[in-house]
Amino acid sequence: QAYRKQYGYDWISAMPTNLYGPGDNYDLNNVGSGDEVSIRELVDVIAEVVGFEAKIVWDKSKPDGTPRKLMDSSNLHNLGWKDHRSLFDGISHTYKSWLSE
Repeated sequence: QAYRKQYGYDWISAMPTNLYGPGDNYDLNNVGSGDEVSIRELVDVIAEVVGFEAKIVWDKSKPDGTPRKLMDSSNLHNLGWKDHRSLFDGISHTYKSWLSE
C-alpha cells in the first residue's frame, strides 16, 4: 500500500487464502477459486488421490470443523482470471511432486 501511495500505481497484490503445501509454487497466479469445499469433501479427494482405501472415522463430537475461509474472487473473475485447476488435479499434482522429492 505504501508503494502504491508513493508512486501512484493503481494495482493491488492478491494473497492466496490456502496453499497446497510447504514451498508451494505450482502456479504463480495461485489465488482462491471462489469455490468452497467441506473437510469431508477434501478428505475424500485426498483419499482418492493417494489410494487410501481404509474406513475414515469421523469424530461427531466435533462437528464444526474449521472456520470458513471462502475468498470472494468476483473482482478477479471480472478481470478475466479463472481457476483452471480442479481441486483433484491440484492435490494430484502436489502429491506427485511430494513423492518425487
